[in-house]
Amino acid sequence: LETGRELWSVEAERVPAVQVSNDGKQLLAWMLKPASSEQIETVVEMFDETGKKVASLTDRDRRVYCLAFTANGELLATGSDNGSVRLWNLKQQQRLGDDLAAHGKALGDLAFTPDGKRLITADHEGELKVWDLDKRQAVCTFATHTQQLSALVVSPDGKTVATLGGANNTEVRLWNGETGQELRKWNFATPIHAIAFVPSSKKLVTANGDTTLYWLDLP
Repeated sequence: LETGRELWSVEAERVPAVQVSNDGKQLLAWMLKPASSEQIETVVEMFDETGKKVASLTDRDRRVYCLAFTANGELLATGSDNGSVRLWNLKQQQRLGDDLAAHGKALGDLAFTPDGKRLITADHEGELKVWDLDKRQAVCTFATHTQQLSALVVSPDGKTVATLGGANNTEVRLWNGETGQELRKWNFATPIHAIAFVPSSKKLVTANGDTTLYWLDLP
């Protein structure tokens, strides 16, 4: 980053998401690869600082709509069109137990809490659940958006959850992650494409369809 010099690269057809682990030593990439003329496989690969691939796994037999990594890059969750979630140990390249029947509808998005102990899932119609991963049980369930949910993010301090949805993705809502209480709501005239917390958890940034950014103060 200091010089702008390219260190290494990986060839891929489609990469919906990438993430760098907290220690900065691993790059995690979600890649979509053709399995046949009719099917697409979800492949997740981990690379070290030199670009060497150190782990890889493939989620087969279903269409993956969203996925999330823990901050340390060890755990992976994938959500599908049938509402199920699969948990993986990425470094060991193994599935952790059976599929979790999280929702009755297609997943809209999911995210781990910063400590990796809980998983937040939401279907595309706005039902959100908070899961205790050790018990594999939902500890909180509540409705978010009435029309659709496109994305969710958990604050760096793990206390709040922000969701994106509504008609044409013009609605952003903030929730208490423990109780499901709504803390704040914003409605915009332009569609929102992505949302993110700043590291302090005190502001939320939106990436908008008209190429602007909104800097939102949080309660």
